[in-house]
Amino acid sequence: MNYGPAIIYNVPGRTAQDLQPEIVLELAKHPNFAGVKECAGHERIKGYADKGLLCWSGNDDEAHDSVHKYGGHGVISVTSNVIPAVMKRLMDK
Repeated sequence: MNYGPAIIYNVPGRTAQDLQPEIVLELAKHPNFAGVKECAGHERIKGYADKGLLCWSGNDDEAHDSVHKYGGHGVISVTSNVIPAVMKRLMDK
């Protein structure tokens, strides 16, 4: 059976588990890997972006800088589910 694209969620604050870059980079070799939602900070996002991996910020408070300064591709956001227009404006400005 073939399962479709998958985004890895690395959310140590909620899971008490931090998927280290070595693990994510190994998983990225799988054909169904689509990218990673990363909650371990800007430097981690920059590291993935520098390696060509799609990486979305998982921290609403860091999302703008993650995209505009560290090469992130966007945000997978709790806030955007509640007030999407406001979050879009925050990300765009």
